[in-house]
Amino acid sequence: LAGHTLYVIPDAAREVPAALVSYLRSHAIDVLDVTPSHLSMLLAEGLLAPGHVRPKAVLVGGEPIDGALWTQLAVPSGVRFFNLYGPTECT
Repeated sequence: LAGHTLYVIPDAAREVPAALVSYLRSHAIDVLDVTPSHLSMLLAEGLLAPGHVRPKAVLVGGEPIDGALWTQLAVPSGVRFFNLYGPTECT
């Protein structure tokens, strides 16, 4: 879709937040689908740090997003976040 390439992230990168942030940057991944709890860990590892390649869009689903994370996502970053919580809402 829209010229994107699908990356199946290796377990070694996916299981360690710092390794995943590094993988996303080195491959210039521009769309990421992740759970809120995983996203919180990636943000703590600098996913949106200035001066680095970052996704253009992050699809967040699989569990509810708490208020603290919504507050963090509301800070302008140039990244669009989409709440895909729940299978009914996504279909």
